[in-house]
Amino acid sequence: AHFLPGDIDSDDPAVRDLCKIDGDTSLDEIVCPLVLLITRLCLGDDDAKTRIRQWLVPEDLDRTHPLEKRADLLGRCLRLLASVYHSRLKDSMGEMLYAMCDSNATTLAGYFGYGNVAGFLFHKGVVSAPPVSATSGAPPTTASGLPINPITGTVEHPSENIDMTDEEKEHEAEKLFVLFDRLEKTGALPPSQNPYRKAFQEGKMG
Repeated sequence: AHFLPGDIDSDDPAVRDLCKIDGDTSLDEIVCPLVLLITRLCLGDDDAKTRIRQWLVPEDLDRTHPLEKRADLLGRCLRLLASVYHSRLKDSMGEMLYAMCDSNATTLAGYFGYGNVAGFLFHKGVVSAPPVSATSGAPPTTASGLPINPITGTVEHPSENIDMTDEEKEHEAEKLFVLFDRLEKTGALPPSQNPYRKAFQEGKMG
């Protein structure tokens, strides 16, 4: 929390400034050893793995808002998965979450949403969303019984035909843009396949 206060982006220059103030070092050097220790703990002790997972993503986790925008440890971990500057920590964090989820791609995507872990899984050779499995261990619904969207990891609302205002349409478009931009930055989506980038290049937007 000291180096990543609130919901700050891990690539924000302020984060690097804080590291330099505390000893002219980097977030990779400060946090990686701890992340690697937790990873080894998850790989070597099933009880510890279960407890750490329940602590990070408890059954009663509030999934009504984007997980990657949370101002807690879970939000910081997921934002690091999309980091461009802290590449070593990004990889280590992915391996930690993967170990925490039984080294299973379906379980990982089930807990955190495929959109948040797509880049990590792409480098693992998983190039598309893994199929939802009842045996993966990841919760298909919240503690209150609401279905969880497998892409976002948040509550999936029933589809309704609702007339949206221009402002609401713009807001939804912005959310899609952020998702595609994150997938492109993490390497899960080639720039040539980003529909927003293609639309800009063809002059269909802005």
